[in-house]
Amino acid sequence: MSLCNYSADSHSGSFLVIESAFINDYLPQAPDSCIKVYLYGLHLCSSPNSSLNSIENMMHTLSMTAGDIKDAFLYWQGEGLVQILENTSTNELNIKYLPIHKKLGSGKKFANKYADFNSKVQALITTRMITPSEFNEYYTLLESFHFDEDALIAIVNYCVQLKGSNVGYPYIVAVAKDFANGGYVSCERVAERLNIHNEVSDEVLGILKVFKASTKYSTVEDRTLYIKWVDELGFTLGVIKHVAKDVKAKNGNMQKLDNVLISYYQAKLMTIKDIDEYKATREGYLKLAKEITRLLGTYYENLDIVIETYILDWIRKGYDEETLKILATFCFKRATKTLEGMNNCITKFYKLGLISKESIDQHMANLISSDEKIQEILDSCNILRSVTSFDRDAYNTWTTTWNMSDDIIMLVSTYAKDKSQPIQYMNKILANLFDSKIFTLDKAKEHLESFGEVSQAPKKSKSKNFIQRTDKTNEELNSVFDKLDNYDKKALDALFDNLDNIDI
Repeated sequence: MSLCNYSADSHSGSFLVIESAFINDYLPQAPDSCIKVYLYGLHLCSSPNSSLNSIENMMHTLSMTAGDIKDAFLYWQGEGLVQILENTSTNELNIKYLPIHKKLGSGKKFANKYADFNSKVQALITTRMITPSEFNEYYTLLESFHFDEDALIAIVNYCVQLKGSNVGYPYIVAVAKDFANGGYVSCERVAERLNIHNEVSDEVLGILKVFKASTKYSTVEDRTLYIKWVDELGFTLGVIKHVAKDVKAKNGNMQKLDNVLISYYQAKLMTIKDIDEYKATREGYLKLAKEITRLLGTYYENLDIVIETYILDWIRKGYDEETLKILATFCFKRATKTLEGMNNCITKFYKLGLISKESIDQHMANLISSDEKIQEILDSCNILRSVTSFDRDAYNTWTTTWNMSDDIIMLVSTYAKDKSQPIQYMNKILANLFDSKIFTLDKAKEHLESFGEVSQAPKKSKSKNFIQRTDKTNEELNSVFDKLDNYDKKALDALFDNLDNIDI
């Protein structure tokens, strides 16, 4: 979907039309950023199907964030010049440009409407005169974000207390938008948020002093970060200070501390003990992450992300280093060469209860045995091919769902060997036995002979195309995954077919 389009009652063309009503009535009091967005969006309307008609292109061209662009369109929506349509499922924006109508007395519209607000703000900012452009930024906050006037005044006062009366309006606007994004726009909600900020000032100052002992003041940004760490992420002050010391040792700052705490949160490392244990074993995790990505045939510059997103979760599930390497090799041989693909595979193994190398080996051995039995059935039916996933599904239905023994299945296979579609024919006969509640070999013979079927005792045959199993020692089973280069592709197919039936 293109970002900007003309409405049905507007006009379009190959040239850019800027109406006099916009120049005279809207442009003078509009913030500079809003003018940039409106005019560039108007330009995009002339190419509604272009790949450049996107929020990403506008962000790149105007060097603005998506939030700033949306704020600008909210301003123009308040002015009645655009309509914002947002797809809630995809978060895609679509901006409809509406016809421009002349405004009566527009130049003084907001100045008159917010005359009392203007006076109160100017009384707080005593070292300079507030310009019309700055007031327009505040009007945008009031109109687009629906701030109560006194709530915005309280935010201005808070910024003045932190930065002094010469505080720049971009800082005030940034703080106000942060409040608005959290739903703090009414007088009561803003007062509540400011009380929290004031209550945490000492704690924040304590963290700042870890980085710089002479620090005496904390900013709104610092306090906002601390509130996020405590309220949203759930860290205690003690943990935050503990991590801050590590960050300081690497010449970090509050923003770097934020990044580290977020990574610990995502890795579910919430206590000092968990964090210290992780740090102590980090080198080992880095080595494992490097080896797994190598086995998958992929490359990640930042292995910390690999550890935090995947390795730690796999370790918590009970997988050890050797088993993870084996599974990485297994995934590579199945053309699954991404960490997310390997994660999906491990999730399925986990649901099957296959965590240790021994349990995986045993599961593979069982699947091999099953494939060998299926191959005997195919040979009995004179089917000269290898086992497929369709055969495995059919065999699973016969044995698990219909509770048919291998002896009965082999008996039925002798009836099917001259049929054009032997497996389908076996399905039909075995289903009939199941419906008739016949589950013993003798009764199955009687039932089938009553229909005129004649059979000789099936002879067990050995497939030339399949690895013959002899009694394997436990040591041999444990070496199955270690010798994947020599491992029969059917066994791998059997395991993957088995995994494909598991939802994650």
